[in-house]
Amino acid sequence: MKLSVQALLPDFLNLMLDTVFVVDIEGRIVFVSAACERMLGYSQQELIGHPMIELVAPEDRDRTREEARKVMAGIPRVGFENRYIRKDGRYVRVMWSACWTEQHQCRIGVARDVTERRRLEDRQAATYAVSEAAHRAQDVNTLLAEVQEIVAQRVPVATFAVADFDQETQVQHWIFRQDSAHPWNASLSTRLLAICADSKNRQEPLLLKHDLSSNELHSTEHAGTWVFVPLQSQSGYMGTLVISSSSGVVYSETDLELLRFVGAQVATAVERQRMHAELLRMAQYDDLTGLPNRRTLHAHLRAALARCERRQASLAVLFVDLDDFKLVNDSYGHVVGDQLLREVAVRLKDSLRKGDTVFRLGGDEFLVLLEDIRSKDDARKVANKLQVSLLEPVDFENGSLSPDASIGLACYPDDATQVDALLAFADQDMYVVKRQRQRGLAQRSF
Repeated sequence: MKLSVQALLPDFLNLMLDTVFVVDIEGRIVFVSAACERMLGYSQQELIGHPMIELVAPEDRDRTREEARKVMAGIPRVGFENRYIRKDGRYVRVMWSACWTEQHQCRIGVARDVTERRRLEDRQAATYAVSEAAHRAQDVNTLLAEVQEIVAQRVPVATFAVADFDQETQVQHWIFRQDSAHPWNASLSTRLLAICADSKNRQEPLLLKHDLSSNELHSTEHAGTWVFVPLQSQSGYMGTLVISSSSGVVYSETDLELLRFVGAQVATAVERQRMHAELLRMAQYDDLTGLPNRRTLHAHLRAALARCERRQASLAVLFVDLDDFKLVNDSYGHVVGDQLLREVAVRLKDSLRKGDTVFRLGGDEFLVLLEDIRSKDDARKVANKLQVSLLEPVDFENGSLSPDASIGLACYPDDATQVDALLAFADQDMYVVKRQRQRGLAQRSF
């Protein structure tokens, strides 16, 4: 029996695993093979006569039109990829080979569903991208802004927000949020934070669908427009990643898998950033008082001297040493001593102008940096003010103490012009003051 290949050609096309499209000069589908239903969820009959561009994801339409113009100009194209919206609202990634037939005035394209392949590639690429972002970013906010861009390249994103869970207060609060589609008011914020709190004990992402008629979010098992991804690190639950889609596009199981994976990467990266920030804080600030420490002082003072040199201005440093502090620890214990140091730190800060800085050098030693002073007399007035402030009694469980201090003074440029020389001058001046006080007064007894 002789086969009529021409007569059987439509049957052959319908047996192909890839989908064949024929699109006329106006962009409407005039033929599509049966594989379209597996790829897009539409039957052949539903697609005939339908504008091809309306099936394309809105984000990809401009470049798809540009690709179509190249094909219609007679340039065969292989390997172009774009995203289509299935009948159920999910995105599908499609790779094309296409050409133009001048005789029939139509485009012929063969579409291959590469969603699964790209899913695996995207997950690997997302891992690398988030990891690189974590190494580059100087802070959590910068990191999350980069992660938002990474996610938006892979799934439709209108809202991208991260709620942080405070372990001490057990309260969620936003540490990052960007939204191009929803008015971000107190009502929406409160509602979303409540959902984040509910997701605290969940291991899997929570999928919700936005009901436009009631403006409410409803739970759904399969496809939704909002995703809440619990951020779990080695130390436990640390927050929730909140993402909503653009144009009401629903997230597929593939999207959820990617977002789940990105969520794990985000949790690890954010935890690493926080640990790094905490190490920096520990290196730069005193744990007991919260003041900048000696290491921070040198960098801060160098920068202040450079500003003074440019502006032809003056500054002063006050070296503050608590008198007879050892007696406090010996008589009342280190708990009272620590309380006294914390109170001294507060009083020094509260007695200064906004631009001035207090440092704790260690033990019972503090240093005050006064910028933009007019004269040495102004610095002396500040030192006297600090002295009076410190003499106010500090109450503790079994009594009260009135701390006193010897304060040395050095001014730039009158006394020194370099960091080490300026500090040495203030230190020596403090010892001069302390010796004078010891000669003029009996040693105080706490």
